[in-house]
Amino acid sequence: MIRDSAGHITHFYAYISDISPLKQAEEKLQRSHHYIQNVVDTIADPTLVINIDTYRLEIANSAARQTYCGGASIDAEMTCHRLSHKREVPCSGEHDPCPIELIRKTKAPARVIHKHFDSHGKVIYAEVSATPIFDDTGERVVQIIESHRDITHHVEMEQQLTQLAATDRLTQVFNRMKFDDELVEQIEWAKQQQSALGLIMFDIDHFKRINDNHGHDVGDRVLQEAVAVVQKRIRKSDVLARWGGEEFMIITPLADLAVVETVAEDLRKAIAQHQFPQVGRITASFGASMLHPDDDARALIKRVDQALYRSKREGRNRTTVSP
Repeated sequence: MIRDSAGHITHFYAYISDISPLKQAEEKLQRSHHYIQNVVDTIADPTLVINIDTYRLEIANSAARQTYCGGASIDAEMTCHRLSHKREVPCSGEHDPCPIELIRKTKAPARVIHKHFDSHGKVIYAEVSATPIFDDTGERVVQIIESHRDITHHVEMEQQLTQLAATDRLTQVFNRMKFDDELVEQIEWAKQQQSALGLIMFDIDHFKRINDNHGHDVGDRVLQEAVAVVQKRIRKSDVLARWGGEEFMIITPLADLAVVETVAEDLRKAIAQHQFPQVGRITASFGASMLHPDDDARALIKRVDQALYRSKREGRNRTTVSP
């Protein structure tokens, strides 16, 4: 600006800069972004481009918007963990591995199984395939592209098959194979933690007589009813399993000898006082013991079995504890 002697503006200079190249570059970039967006929108699985430094989404395709937001637009600050996990912190750890962290370490594609939540809060098990995107030098990973394949049906089928393999069909408690595995794990844990571990074994008295007099279908219902009586009276942390025939096992973590004996005796009384359909009153014999420092599963089971045998030999309907 140019002023006169009185300070009034009389002239001004203006510089005109041609920014056409800049605008053209911006428009080209926008067209490129729209092109990439249109390309990823054709992918059927939810697909994301993620900034590895901020975890923010650079691109989310229509399948991702539909799955995780019900079709609504995604805000510019959205992170991958907020979108799919509905939480404020990134994935971490062995059971919830973060693809970004894996790619940071290896600079190679990664594949993990994640538990996601859709726009309605429904669980989706997704196979997440992540691929690194490098900068111009080809050295530094700046983004990853993720695709999420819905494998919920396969995971649920696998869980059902695992449950079936571990469950006694008649009583719906753990079967012997699952019990064996569980006992080994519980013994290892108890020794590591230097904590108490008890084991109870019980057997329905004169069960063959029930089958002979009333039929095997009634005998089956007696076993189911006995399990229901026991389940109502043990802790959630206790493990009930059918050992075989009319024999059952109960693992009691973090319970000392006095507690284990009390639990066994209370269960014996509950069964003896229960009215079983078509049969009336029945009894059960119990044996119990505690884990010793030098025990393995076989040694503990043998001691409990001997305690149970002593209860039967001494007249049944009683509890014998072997310290």
